[in-house]
Order: sequence, then C-alpha cells, then structure tokens
Amino acid sequence: MNLDLSAFEPIALMLTIGAAISLLLTSNWRLFLLALAIQYLGVFVLVTSHWPVGLAAVKVVVGWMTVAILGSSESGEDFQLPFSASRMGLIFRFITITIVGVLVYVFSSYFAEWLGISEIVALSGLLLSAGGILQIGFSGSILRRIVGLLSVLSGFEIIFAPLSDSVLLAGLIAVVHLGIGLAETYWINLDNDEKVSI
Repeated sequence: MNLDLSAFEPIALMLTIGAAISLLLTSNWRLFLLALAIQYLGVFVLVTSHWPVGLAAVKVVVGWMTVAILGSSESGEDFQLPFSASRMGLIFRFITITIVGVLVYVFSSYFAEWLGISEIVALSGLLLSAGGILQIGFSGSILRRIVGLLSVLSGFEIIFAPLSDSVLLAGLIAVVHLGIGLAETYWINLDNDEKVSI
C-alpha cells in the first residue's frame, strides 16, 4: 500500500535543505545529529510517495538507528566537532553552499526530465548528494566525512526510489547505512584510544 504524501514533498524538501545546511555549518554535535535525524525524516517522506509505507519506513528506522550509533561514539558534554570557526571560513562555506545550491537548482529540472522523476525529488536528492560531497571536502573529521557519505547515499536513495521499488536494494542500502555507522564508531573509538595512550 502506497501512502500518498506528495502534498508534503515541498515540506520534506525544506527539511532536507535545512538539515544539509545545518550539517555543514554547525559545530555542536547534538545539533549535528539532530539535523541528520531530520534529514532521514525528509528522506522517508520523499520515498513514501513511490514505495510502500513499510519499505519506506525502513529508511527512517535505519537512519535513526545510524544516528543513535553515531551518537554513542561520543558522549562527552563538551565534545565539539572540529570546525573552522573563523569568520572567513564561515563566509567561504556560505558562498560555496550558495553556488552549489544555485547550480543544483538550475540543473535539477533537466535531470528530472532526463530520468522521468518529479523536480522536487530530483532537487532533494541532488541537494543532499551535493551537501554530502561538500561535507566530505570541507572537513578532516571522521564523523563529518562519514555523515557526508551517508548524505550522498541518502540523496541517491531519494533519486532512485521513483525508478525502482526493489526490496533487495532497500535492504542492501539499509545494511550499508548501519555498517558505515558502526565503522565510524570503531574509528572514533580507535582514535580516542590512541590519544589516551600518547
């Protein structure tokens, strides 16, 4: 049974845009993980229009499980994500995000027409993927790079959902999300153990 949430797609688009920008600009790890959880909620709404509810629910459940796994890797009150907080660094990030956002907006209609999907789905998927690529490129932090990789994968899922409703692919991508989250936790703990031993 497909639940038609196409009326909520513009809201989901705004959620994913806000989450992608928050992921790029925040240094508070709790807000960072909250933005990632909101991103997965937006992915769920966008995918529900094309997949059965049970299959689309896998996206939000696995996404929130991944957020919980990532959150368990750092529990310190004063933990801050490494981030260039200089004024010029923020201005550079903002200008880069704006340029990439405008380019994605311009090309999303051509991309949607080429694939035969709606423009909102194409725009959301491309924005998440572009935001993930920027996240990977902007930071040397393991957590930020992993979340960038998860964002690229989520963008792919949004674009791929109207093209196929394969249960096997949905399960495989869910396992990849959880595996990436577990690998990140391992790397963070390994890095923390090395800092303690030095």
